[in-house]
Amino acid sequence: MNFRLSKAQYLVENAFGLLKGQFQIFEKPLRCATKDLPFAVHLIASICVIHNFLIDIQDRFAEEEVSMQEIEEQQRNGGDGGDGEDDIDENIN
Repeated sequence: MNFRLSKAQYLVENAFGLLKGQFQIFEKPLRCATKDLPFAVHLIASICVIHNFLIDIQDRFAEEEVSMQEIEEQQRNGGDGGDGEDDIDENIN
């Protein structure tokens, strides 16, 4: 039983460590946690959803990522000579 609790505590602390590194709201104790516990729970759950969304978006961009070599080549060639739009944005979107 203690091993399972210890493992769960480790996972929760690790998750909050990741969130703390990305969201400044966790730099200080949540004042709302002492006054309105349901709000604090919803706030933490919402931040976890945002965190997962950002991970998914980054993964999507990583799949469509343009290599640095292509970017450097486009910069040297001055783009495609088109309408002046950023060629990198066209490749990402």
